[in-house]
Amino acid sequence: TGQRIVTISARPKIAREDIVEMANADPSLSQLLREAQSILGAPLTPVESEILIALSTYYGMRCDVTLMLLQYCVSTGHKSMNYVEKTAASWLERGIDTHEKVEQEILRLMQHNENESKVVKAFGLHSRGLTPREREFVDSWFSLGLDEKLICLACERAAENTGKVSFAYADRIIQSWKQKGIVSVKAALDDL
Repeated sequence: TGQRIVTISARPKIAREDIVEMANADPSLSQLLREAQSILGAPLTPVESEILIALSTYYGMRCDVTLMLLQYCVSTGHKSMNYVEKTAASWLERGIDTHEKVEQEILRLMQHNENESKVVKAFGLHSRGLTPREREFVDSWFSLGLDEKLICLACERAAENTGKVSFAYADRIIQSWKQKGIVSVKAALDDL
């Protein structure tokens, strides 16, 4: 749907004078830069200004959508404009280009992060992040519609039974419960 984002080195460079001229000519771009500075809590660097302007003028991302993206990235601890640009690329490639779609994506990502945190806690994994394969397991478990406590119980049981963190073992437990129609912790405990 949206134009494919290319790497920063392949994107046309926007000179500092052109950024100033574009912001003076278009109040929405001027507002974008002002609000972005407020969100970041610091004056914008020339590269940050360039990326923000490029998201709007070169890639066609609406200013309100760009600000929502920036706010989300900052709220998750990602202030790097390269991270913002990569996230924008992903969103635009998937057609996430309106206020409503961005809102839905942010809610989805927040729920996803919350689900991952629950599994990390259940496994006692506080020293590392999840691998891509482990993230796939988490997504598949929560997509089954099972109670989160049941998923956490499977993770705890996997760690107890194997003496290690085993997403594959937890997955076998969860799939077994799903096949047996077990949807509550009480039913899972009765299934011992």
